[in-house]
Amino acid sequence: MSKKPLGKDKFGVQKVMRVKDYFGDATGQFALNAMSTLVGQLTYFYTDKVGMAAGAIATMFIVCKIIDAFTDLIMGNIIDHTKPEKKNIVRGF
Repeated sequence: MSKKPLGKDKFGVQKVMRVKDYFGDATGQFALNAMSTLVGQLTYFYTDKVGMAAGAIATMFIVCKIIDAFTDLIMGNIIDHTKPEKKNIVRGF
Protein backbone atom coordinates (compact mmCIF):
# COMPACT_ATOMS: atom_id res chain seq x y z
CA MET A 1 0.00 0.00 0.00
CA SER A 2 1.55 3.29 -1.04
CA LYS A 3 1.27 6.30 1.21
CA LYS A 4 0.10 9.69 0.07
CA PRO A 5 3.03 11.98 -0.80
CA LEU A 6 3.82 14.55 1.87
CA GLY A 7 4.46 17.48 -0.42
CA LYS A 8 6.76 20.42 0.27
CA ASP A 9 6.94 22.93 3.08
CA LYS A 10 6.73 26.72 2.70
CA PHE A 11 10.43 26.90 1.73
CA GLY A 12 10.08 24.30 -1.03
CA VAL A 13 11.85 21.51 0.86
CA GLN A 14 10.42 18.00 0.53
CA LYS A 15 8.73 16.82 3.77
CA VAL A 16 9.89 13.42 4.97
CA MET A 17 8.14 12.96 8.35
CA ARG A 18 4.50 12.63 9.32
CA VAL A 19 2.99 13.62 12.68
CA LYS A 20 3.29 10.06 14.03
CA ASP A 21 6.97 10.08 13.05
CA TYR A 22 7.50 13.25 15.08
CA PHE A 23 5.65 11.67 18.02
CA GLY A 24 7.82 8.55 17.86
CA ASP A 25 10.97 10.65 17.69
CA ALA A 26 9.81 12.77 20.63
CA THR A 27 9.18 9.73 22.83
CA GLY A 28 12.63 8.37 22.02
CA GLN A 29 14.24 11.71 22.81
CA PHE A 30 12.32 11.87 26.10
CA ALA A 31 13.66 8.45 27.12
CA LEU A 32 17.23 9.41 26.20
CA ASN A 33 16.94 12.66 28.16
CA ALA A 34 15.56 10.82 31.20
CA MET A 35 18.44 8.33 31.14
CA SER A 36 21.03 11.11 30.79
CA THR A 37 19.49 12.91 33.76
CA LEU A 38 19.60 9.76 35.88
CA VAL A 39 23.24 9.10 35.00
CA GLY A 40 24.08 12.70 35.91
CA GLN A 41 22.28 12.43 39.24
CA LEU A 42 24.00 9.14 40.06
CA THR A 43 27.39 10.59 39.16
CA TYR A 44 26.73 13.59 41.43
CA PHE A 45 25.63 11.30 44.26
CA TYR A 46 28.63 8.97 44.00
CA THR A 47 31.23 11.76 43.67
CA ASP A 48 29.91 14.41 46.08
CA LYS A 49 27.97 12.39 48.66
CA VAL A 50 29.72 9.00 48.74
CA GLY A 51 33.18 10.34 47.83
CA MET A 52 34.11 7.97 45.02
CA ALA A 53 36.50 9.00 42.25
CA ALA A 54 34.93 9.99 38.93
CA GLY A 55 37.07 7.46 37.05
CA ALA A 56 35.82 4.65 39.26
CA ILE A 57 32.24 5.69 38.60
CA ALA A 58 32.81 5.80 34.84
CA THR A 59 34.39 2.35 34.98
CA MET A 60 31.45 1.06 37.00
CA PHE A 61 28.95 2.46 34.48
CA ILE A 62 30.75 0.99 31.45
CA VAL A 63 31.08 -2.43 33.11
CA CYS A 64 27.36 -2.34 33.97
CA LYS A 65 26.47 -1.48 30.36
CA ILE A 66 28.62 -4.31 29.00
CA ILE A 67 27.06 -6.80 31.41
CA ASP A 68 23.60 -5.46 30.51
CA ALA A 69 24.29 -5.98 26.80
CA PHE A 70 25.10 -9.66 27.33
CA THR A 71 22.24 -10.31 29.76
CA ASP A 72 19.80 -8.73 27.28
CA LEU A 73 20.93 -11.21 24.64
CA ILE A 74 20.60 -14.12 27.06
CA MET A 75 17.11 -13.05 28.24
CA GLY A 76 15.98 -12.52 24.65
CA ASN A 77 17.12 -16.05 23.80
CA ILE A 78 15.26 -17.43 26.83
CA ILE A 79 12.08 -15.60 25.86
CA ASP A 80 12.35 -16.73 22.23
CA HIS A 81 12.58 -20.38 23.30
CA THR A 82 9.80 -20.28 25.91
CA LYS A 83 6.46 -21.75 24.91
CA PRO A 84 3.40 -19.81 26.04
CA GLU A 85 1.20 -21.42 28.68
CA LYS A 86 -2.22 -22.52 27.51
CA LYS A 87 -5.00 -21.17 29.69
CA ASN A 88 -8.65 -22.02 29.69
CA ILE A 89 -10.41 -18.71 29.24
CA VAL A 90 -14.03 -18.65 30.36
CA ARG A 91 -16.05 -16.25 28.27
CA GLY A 92 -19.35 -14.62 29.13
CA PHE A 93 -18.77 -12.84 32.41
